[in-house]
Amino acid sequence: MKLQKKDRYYEFILEGEFNAENVNRQITQIAEICKKDRVNKIMAILTELSGDISIVDRYSIGKHGASYYLGVKVAVVLREDQMKEDLLGETAARNRGLNVKDFTSWEKAEKWLID
Repeated sequence: MKLQKKDRYYEFILEGEFNAENVNRQITQIAEICKKDRVNKIMAILTELSGDISIVDRYSIGKHGASYYLGVKVAVVLREDQMKEDLLGETAARNRGLNVKDFTSWEKAEKWLID
């Protein structure tokens, strides 16, 4: 995982396999950093993750993210091939109170995040 501290948010580039175990581990690490630094806006870049994610893993990631990031605004950037029409991960997180949105455009994600 790579971290870039921007003026108005932190940007995290997640790395490795696109599965719940790997992504949830990185979510936990990101949450610890953000809590320590009192960060309330996150850009999570998932475009470097490899592999195809299962529907069960997408649900797990959304649920796990919501358990750590309540009160934090999270923009998630995915590649076109990673974005699923049902937005299951986003929906699972939103249903648990997380302010999160998935994007395939970094520019659109940043605009939403800082507004």
